[in-house]
Amino acid sequence: MAPLQGFTEVEYRRAYVDVYGTDAVDMCFTPFIRIEHGEPRPKDLRDALSGLNTGVPFTVPQIICNGPEELVMLRDMLVANGITRIDINAGCPHKPQVNRGRGSGLLSDRQRFGRVMEAVALDTQCRYSLKMRLGTTGPDEWRDLVDVINDTPLEFVTVHPRTGSQQYSGTVDMDRFVEICRMLRHKVVYNGDLLALDDIDRVGALQCRPAGVMIGRGLLARPSLPLEWRDGESWSRDKRMARIMALYQRFEALITPRLCGDSQILSKLRPFWQYLEPEIGRKASKMISKAGNMEAYRKALRYVDM
Repeated sequence: MAPLQGFTEVEYRRAYVDVYGTDAVDMCFTPFIRIEHGEPRPKDLRDALSGLNTGVPFTVPQIICNGPEELVMLRDMLVANGITRIDINAGCPHKPQVNRGRGSGLLSDRQRFGRVMEAVALDTQCRYSLKMRLGTTGPDEWRDLVDVINDTPLEFVTVHPRTGSQQYSGTVDMDRFVEICRMLRHKVVYNGDLLALDDIDRVGALQCRPAGVMIGRGLLARPSLPLEWRDGESWSRDKRMARIMALYQRFEALITPRLCGDSQILSKLRPFWQYLEPEIGRKASKMISKAGNMEAYRKALRYVDM
């Protein structure tokens, strides 16, 4: 399960496992933890730490940093709370982070990227993985980083074959992904535009033999996708919808105690249903997006074409 800001937080991860089981995904990654006002952002830490020992499969906190100083500060906070497995975000395309040299913004500065990897190599407390794009703006920026990555002890490298400046537009560059797979000594995990069973099969059939896939937006649009792939067959729409409804009933139950009133609860629920419009139909999707209170939200759900 990919780390998606505002979506794959602890309540969603817990609801997902409660409904789809512990065999659906092998690992969950938390939305990235960042430095804000000179210290780790408390909200990010609460999400990462509250996900421990809650029945969710192996959960890995992801951090975003613009240099070794931020990495060490975040690492020390996590280690102090018993966490010794960290994923480094070098792929986020969000401009406020990129402009601070974080996420995909880290990839255009080989020297700074190298200092981060050196800090990883010197760390004896934690194990690391890396999630990256092809570059900040250029699709070949990764080439200057291969030797540095290969010299760094990493469990695997997840590659989303777009540049940061592309955001999520255009098509993924599979040719460059295959090149990266062949040039890296580490295990490589594929991420990007995995929306259907055929998409996962195509990645698995690549000659470079990636070690796995990380699913983000495709999982929000079709939460059963990992299980369907493991089952080797597509679920019926009735079966998919029954689980989707159970997922968001469970998610609502988990977020309600910490939120205040209909407005806050709906602000968390509505964005998920935008991804599900192909499953639930335009009418229900429109009604959910316009729901101003929980009564209207539940009425909208009755229009979902089951």
